Amino acid sequence: MSLSTLLGRMLVGVSVFASCGPAGAAFSRVSVTAFSGELDVVKHLTGSTGVSLSVGSSSAASGEGFPDSTPVGSYATSAVAAAKGSVGPGYLRLYATALAKSATSYSQGPALGQAHASGQFTDYFLVSAPGCAACSTGSRGYLQFAVVFDGTNSSDAFVDSTGSNPDGDGGSSIALAFWSSKLLVESDGVASVSLVGSSVQQIQNGEPSVDFPTGAGIGRHVLGMEFFFGRPFSMQWYSEVSVSAFVEPIGTEISFSGQASAVADFSNTFVWDGITGLLDANGNPVASFTAFSPDGVSYVGSLAPVPEPGTLSMLLAGLAALCLRRNVRGRLNL
Repeated sequence: MSLSTLLGRMLVGVSVFASCGPAGAAFSRVSVTAFSGELDVVKHLTGSTGVSLSVGSSSAASGEGFPDSTPVGSYATSAVAAAKGSVGPGYLRLYATALAKSATSYSQGPALGQAHASGQFTDYFLVSAPGCAACSTGSRGYLQFAVVFDGTNSSDAFVDSTGSNPDGDGGSSIALAFWSSKLLVESDGVASVSLVGSSVQQIQNGEPSVDFPTGAGIGRHVLGMEFFFGRPFSMQWYSEVSVSAFVEPIGTEISFSGQASAVADFSNTFVWDGITGLLDANGNPVASFTAFSPDGVSYVGSLAPVPEPGTLSMLLAGLAALCLRRNVRGRLNL
């Protein structure tokens, strides 16, 4: 499998918004995919859900691929992958991880683990300031708000080969980690505001070969837009994470071992971080206002969910232990 093929799979859907729910109702969708194994023996699991949300509810899905390692003679390979996502009012939680390992004394097929998680959230809210004389219906105002992209990409890949190819070209190990997010906020009669960010990191045989961030990076971002009081805002948010771990022995009469691992951890999270300022028709700050969705969700403050510390680290530990256990079991069965 070429590098361009691996990268192309991970970049699908960067700027796509899926179909939304009915106008005036919050809607979320989350989808995950994970598969792993030898390229001709793959375990592939998916999970997805799309629901109209009530106040405080969320949708979630998870998937994982854990095929058995395949010992043949002095050869053993294993790959595992997992992904999870959840979406609720004003936030998207996503993470994916993959690990591939191979060890052989002769040329054999590659090991591959890939995982992907994506989430979509759509909602509407209306800003009101009953005590403001210059905030009547139809008056022009200015809204400032904040969103957070909070997460990490990490990847690692190495090879160790000796024999007929002492220069280390007895195999290849590649790890890729990718995230992207696109937020669009609109209101009738004014220009929309969007925020787009993405990053892909690739390591091949221990050397970084791609580290390519675009648009908005990790952190807190403050945006602003004009609007007319009495007209609702609509918010559409799509985010995704993808990882790939690929190990391939090459050549003959080679003592080769390779490992690749990749993690995209955005479990805490893509989040609406509240309204930071409101101006009336005269350009004066408005101190007291509300911003409610039709379902009663307030967008005045941050909608960050309760963090999930340690979830991904526990998942990674489990994947590593599974790979180790299967490799040991494979050697015992030789």
